[in-house]
Amino acid sequence: MTTTQVRKDTTALKHVKTKRLFELVKSAECTPVLAVEWPKLVTPDMSGEYPGKYGKFSVSFIVNPDDETGKAFIAKLEAAHAVCEKAVRQWASATGNKVEVYRGFELRDQTRGKGEDKKPTGLKVLYFKQDAAREKDDVVLPTPILVTDSAGNKLGATTLNRISNGSKMRAAFEAYPYLVSGIGGMSLRIRKLQLVELVEYGQDIDDAEYFDEEVTGFVLSKNDADAESDGEYDNDDDDTNGDF
Repeated sequence: MTTTQVRKDTTALKHVKTKRLFELVKSAECTPVLAVEWPKLVTPDMSGEYPGKYGKFSVSFIVNPDDETGKAFIAKLEAAHAVCEKAVRQWASATGNKVEVYRGFELRDQTRGKGEDKKPTGLKVLYFKQDAAREKDDVVLPTPILVTDSAGNKLGATTLNRISNGSKMRAAFEAYPYLVSGIGGMSLRIRKLQLVELVEYGQDIDDAEYFDEEVTGFVLSKNDADAESDGEYDNDDDDTNGDF
């Protein structure tokens, strides 16, 4: 883990504004390679309680709290959370502010089913989201999540639309503290996603289980193969390169 320790004593922190606090203690982190579900990386998600004006791009990572990889990653998040809490409390003490509530950090439970049949699976979910756009000088600027393949090549909308539940990815992200109206905690900001293993929609369907006989018909030729054009997806945020 590359967590940056609190670099300011309470005297120095007295002159730091809250919006700059995270810059002093933010940490650069990386998830292990994990399966993902419900990736929304092309069309913004307008559901949820606070989708914002332009919606959110998002992806959920599935963490097994009982295997060694999951345990190590959860320990990493808990360590970052402790650093953030220390920074918030030091800053509040130095500036005379109160920390009425410091929110604990917990991964969500993965669930299956609906209504009364909704039950936890025993796995945990780490949910990342990012505003799909921002406004600057009356211009709406799209803010897609940068996604690359394992070699560092940017992926475009054609490929991103193929990513389904069960695909394996890892994320570069930052953990930083916040304190708003007496409520403190740790926020996670995604910086980059890396696609390690692609699982497409329907890829897990066994034809033999559904089709009882073979038929002769349309076969896609090499000349007619769907050409992939990823030029429509771009992200000029080059400072995220090298996060892995």
